[in-house]
Amino acid sequence: MGRLLGSIAAAAGPAGVAALLWATAPPSASPELKQLLPISDLIQAFPALPRPQPPALWQQRLPQPLAAKLWRNKAISWFQLWGEHAGAPPYLMLPGGAELDVIPHSLRLGGYRLVAADALSLQSLQQSLEAQTSSELGCEALAGSPPALFWQGEALAGWLGSWSPLAEPLRWGCLTLRGDRFWGQVSTGPAALQTALQPPAQRPISVLPEPVVLRLQGRRMAPLLQPLLDALSWPAVLLPHRSWLLNSPFQLELRRNPEQSPYRASLWLRLWPADRHRLAVARLQRQLETQQAPGWPISAAGPIRRVQQPDGPVQAGWRWFPSGELLVVLGADVPLASQPQQPSSGVLREGLQLSAAPAAMQQLQLLPVGLPALWGGLQQLDAELQPAHQSGGPAQLAGSLTWPVAAAAGSP
Repeated sequence: MGRLLGSIAAAAGPAGVAALLWATAPPSASPELKQLLPISDLIQAFPALPRPQPPALWQQRLPQPLAAKLWRNKAISWFQLWGEHAGAPPYLMLPGGAELDVIPHSLRLGGYRLVAADALSLQSLQQSLEAQTSSELGCEALAGSPPALFWQGEALAGWLGSWSPLAEPLRWGCLTLRGDRFWGQVSTGPAALQTALQPPAQRPISVLPEPVVLRLQGRRMAPLLQPLLDALSWPAVLLPHRSWLLNSPFQLELRRNPEQSPYRASLWLRLWPADRHRLAVARLQRQLETQQAPGWPISAAGPIRRVQQPDGPVQAGWRWFPSGELLVVLGADVPLASQPQQPSSGVLREGLQLSAAPAAMQQLQLLPVGLPALWGGLQQLDAELQPAHQSGGPAQLAGSLTWPVAAAAGSP
């Protein structure tokens, strides 16, 4: 998955996503594509782009005259895929007949020619195809108008690194990409994933205010954060309150800290527990105020409670508002001037809404190591995850990408 926008950039340049609007429809879904899904960590479908030179992958895998001839045929759509072996070079898949049979390190797969980087990669691909069994996997987007994207299993882990526990609901995915929009389905397990012909109606998007570089909100944080919090092991004082903490409306923000802070950023969490949990909230408040573990020294300043080592910076703090709202800050102090907020419509909707400013996060060195450079250039990423209609079914994922003005205009 980490190679997604990186390879788009290699094929199309900084303005490539806008150029993807020049798409032409490939043939309908083929047995060959279905055969490749179980043995591929990532598959990308590309249209022919309006650029004079073929992509770098074409030039690496094809004889130069053949690459130039095929690229001039603007009706051709092509695929780039990675197998299950981490670090292995990608394969190139092209539709075509006998004219492609001269390509070295390649094999025929129905109406397609699959081209490997070398003899060892080709042998690995052949062995995977021979050992393949029946699979329920599907990705309708690959059969539609490119560009499209499919990923599965652990493909996200290598890209997200320490962030990968947050991607548990996204382990299998199938997306259509059009211009700055993307939409499709994601799942926690193998599934036949579908995408609509047209993107869903887009909700109004607002630019994240300073100093916020990421905002995640929704009706419940359990679908996304429960696997991570369970993996980290809950503190004993919080464990009895796990259910209402995970199932309250929430807003989670990552904020840039002032330069004098020892931490680059701070985490701000607001929870709005339901009235029926007021007794549990009051009980947790009393327990936290009496908590004096050696590594958790708590002090008070009016309505603010702080975790602070002697003569050290404030590590965390929280504040309970009379309205019942809880504000928790990690990596900074809770301002005395902080005020309660009314939960927004996005907070009260089912599902999860994400807005992130990757370029700002890159400046703070908060993006995962090894992320493709093009990700770090995004001005803003907005996405919405709608839960599955039935338990265990796929969820809907849709969103948009905002590029800096220069990149969108095609400037270097």
